[in-house]
Amino acid sequence: MADLDDLIRRADPYANRRDAPLSARARADLRRILRGQSTDGASSPRQRRPMITLATVAAALCTLVVALIASGVLSPQQGVAYAATPELLEPRPVDIPAHDLLLELAALASTRPEAAPVNIVEYSSWSAQLDVGPDGPTQFIQPQDVRTEWRDDLSGSIVVVAGEAYPARGAHGFHDSAPEPPGTVLSEESFLPGQYPLLFRSEPPTTAAEMRSYLLQASDVTGDEVSAADLYRAIQGLLTQRLPTPAQESSILEVLAEQPDITVAGDVTDRDGRPGIAFRASSTNGQVELEYLLVVSPDGQILSLETIYQGGDSAFALPVPAVLEYTIWRRNES
Repeated sequence: MADLDDLIRRADPYANRRDAPLSARARADLRRILRGQSTDGASSPRQRRPMITLATVAAALCTLVVALIASGVLSPQQGVAYAATPELLEPRPVDIPAHDLLLELAALASTRPEAAPVNIVEYSSWSAQLDVGPDGPTQFIQPQDVRTEWRDDLSGSIVVVAGEAYPARGAHGFHDSAPEPPGTVLSEESFLPGQYPLLFRSEPPTTAAEMRSYLLQASDVTGDEVSAADLYRAIQGLLTQRLPTPAQESSILEVLAEQPDITVAGDVTDRDGRPGIAFRASSTNGQVELEYLLVVSPDGQILSLETIYQGGDSAFALPVPAVLEYTIWRRNES
């Protein structure tokens, strides 16, 4: 078995040209988005949808766990690999350069009331699980909810529970599949002092220059090799362990604003019914092409991150595009 995270980390990014300065239409779009309105001027819906979580505690500790079958392990004679996937997000195009929009969101994040650092993080996430055989994948998406807590002495806990299942993309029910009942404890682990596996041990900085180095401290890429995908994965790792203050989150968005291979996917409603702006990044390693969508709220809170399969491996019976993994952070709404 090969871990998709290994494939992702070796991927080379697609470089995208920095967009032109803001047009009048872009400025109007910016004002509309920051008011939380949709393209037709109506307020974005606040419908609640099931939230998704990481499939394992290891995934809760900063890794994407999407099982792929390496070349040679799965042959046409053995069967085809399938995976149930959720519906895609549907960003509405926005004519605003990513650089300008991210800087505006960073400025808005810095105006939120400051609060003490929080070492309790709650989020939901989901990762695709491949099935091999003639019957295809399960017909549901099984949510999991993760709660992590750590203390200054590096004691703490990680608890993973099942959320409410919902039909997968193209499915009309669960058929013979049986998801776990909501609230079922799937994993619960406690850590004695000094044992909590905290990757980001020092307090996050509040300047963009320091934040970039901080995010990449656990990465094996440096300098010109750093892609937007690398930064997105580092942000995912950080936010599964620490809830940033407004000043820290502002510096994260400033770092992204200077990354040339990020583009604006559009105005979007995330899987928890919250309005936001989706920022796109891409990567490939010659086998798998991936797209990432980072969703940021109109007041500069990072809401979610999605990994989307864009093709490149004929061994997998997946639609193109298809969601492979996503994480939704539960944030205080202002």
